[in-house]
Amino acid sequence: MIARIAVNQQPGNVPRTARKRSQWLLAWDRYKQNKVAVAGLVWVVIFFIFGVIGPWVAPSSYATTNYLMANHPPTWAYPMGTDSLGHNMLSEMLFSVRYALEIAVFASLAAFLLGTILGLWAGLKGGLADTILMRVVDFFFAFPAYFLDLILVTKFGRGLGPMIFALAVTGWAGYARLIRGLVLGMRNGEMVEAANALGASPLHLARKYVFPNVVSNMIIALAFGIPSDLTVQAALSVVGMGLNPPLPSFGNMIAAAGSNVLGYPWLMYWPAGIFAITLLSFLFVADGLQEALNPKGGS
Repeated sequence: MIARIAVNQQPGNVPRTARKRSQWLLAWDRYKQNKVAVAGLVWVVIFFIFGVIGPWVAPSSYATTNYLMANHPPTWAYPMGTDSLGHNMLSEMLFSVRYALEIAVFASLAAFLLGTILGLWAGLKGGLADTILMRVVDFFFAFPAYFLDLILVTKFGRGLGPMIFALAVTGWAGYARLIRGLVLGMRNGEMVEAANALGASPLHLARKYVFPNVVSNMIIALAFGIPSDLTVQAALSVVGMGLNPPLPSFGNMIAAAGSNVLGYPWLMYWPAGIFAITLLSFLFVADGLQEALNPKGGS
């Protein structure tokens, strides 16, 4: 009995689930050492919380107008002031956070899922399928993504759905190329060759051997993809191809403030400042994840 207990306590006999759990805990320990990444994570969590509860805690609807209070500076009643139509900018900001997150998160997840599936399939299948997919990916990389987004939004209309669709269409290629390259690096490995020799299906290979070993890289890619989509949707709104007014967005607020920024600076400072801090926070989180999940990085 004592010998059996000693054998079970050897490092090599630690259950696989325990080893995986310890790896994620070690990654979290490395992440916590990066104070900038932790600060970014705190802001991102707050941003997500207000994106969920924002419409319920907003002092008024984003479309409520009070022309007598137009372009009013920040006060206790209007902490962020009002715009040229008398809209409460705090309410507009809270709704903008909701719409920005809906577009960026859903578009990034859709692009991530499509790119992951196609990248795994091309990397494991190889041959003609891989060649065709990579030529399609090359086309998307050769064509400026922003202009393709403009074309798609112009074709299908402005709104949440068309913007999510446009960003997903232009975003999947990057994920597909990344995971395809990772799979090619593993395809000739011992685990995959042994599974192939035993007659494992491509789906089994992807689920059991390939995807678990590339998931950390995909998490990092997704973390960088969300702020990228936030930037593109704001840029579309600035040129008048984002959400239809009166739906608020960071881009719409920044564009509306352009001609009034000298006389009413709060119209620009609040949306531009919060948006810039949010983008930096997402990038800090992504950098922290890269250092924490990269087995060659961190301590």
